[in-house]
Amino acid sequence: MLILAVYTKPAALYLVVFPVLFLIFAKREYLRAAIFAMIFVLALVPWMARNASLGGSFVMTSDDTGNICGWTLHGVLATKYGVDPTDWTTTWNLPEFLQAKEKCTSSFAALRLFFTEYPTAFLKTMTLSSLSLLTNDGYSVFFEKSQNEQIKPHHNFLTPAVFAMRDAGSTLSAALREFSAWELGIILGGKFFWTAVFFMAMMGSILVLRLRYNGVQGLFILCIALYFISVTIFVTAYGAGARLRYPITPYMIILAAFGMKWFYEKARKSSSDVHS
Repeated sequence: MLILAVYTKPAALYLVVFPVLFLIFAKREYLRAAIFAMIFVLALVPWMARNASLGGSFVMTSDDTGNICGWTLHGVLATKYGVDPTDWTTTWNLPEFLQAKEKCTSSFAALRLFFTEYPTAFLKTMTLSSLSLLTNDGYSVFFEKSQNEQIKPHHNFLTPAVFAMRDAGSTLSAALREFSAWELGIILGGKFFWTAVFFMAMMGSILVLRLRYNGVQGLFILCIALYFISVTIFVTAYGAGARLRYPITPYMIILAAFGMKWFYEKARKSSSDVHS
C-alpha cells in the first residue's frame, strides 16, 4: 500500500522511514526491516529509470524542488518584504528572486539558502503556513462572491497568512467586511472548531512524547502527522490549502482524541476521589 501511495502522491516517499524504524526499535525485526526497505526501493526503480531516460535525473519526482524553489521561495521573499504572499507577481520578477532561484537547485540547497540568507522570513513563513494548514481556512469558499465583490478574485484574507503583510490590519478588516454576519458566524465557527482540534492534538502529542501515551502506536501516529505537516508547509508554504489537509486531518483527530481521553480519565479520577 505504501508503494501505491508513493506512485499516487510522491509526498509519501519518505514515509518508509517510519515503518522501518518501527520494525527495528519496537519489534527488533532487523531482517524484516531490511527486506521491507529493499522491496520498497526496488519497486520504485522502474519509475526512476523511466525519469532518468526522459529527464536525465534518476529520481522519483522533481516536483518537490520545483515547488520549493517556486512557491516556498516566493512565500519567503513576500514575507521578508511584507507584500501579498498570494500574488506571485510581487516577487517573481525581482532580481533577488531570480538570483536566489539559481542557488535553489535541490531540497537541501533550498534549506541551506533559507537558513543562511532568510532565516527570520523563513521561520515566520513556516509558522504562518502551519497555522493556516492546521486551523483549516477553507470555510470561506462556501460563500465565495463574484469577482467584483471580492477583495481579490478567488481569495480572502481571513487566514493566518495575512499577518505576513505590512498592511495586515486594513486587509483583515476588509476581509471581515466581505461577508455577512451569519456567513462570518459559520466561517469563524469552523475556524474555532479546528483550532480546538489543533490544541487538543497538541495536548495529545505532548502526552505521546512525555507519558508514552498509547505506546509505540501513538508515537508512530505522531511521526506520520509531523511528516505530512512538515513536508506540506516546506514544499508549498502559503500554498498549503484545504486540498493538502486530507492526509493530515485524520491524524490530528486521533491525536486530539488522545488528549480528550486523558482529560476525561483525569476528570473521572478526580470525581471518584471526591466521592470516596
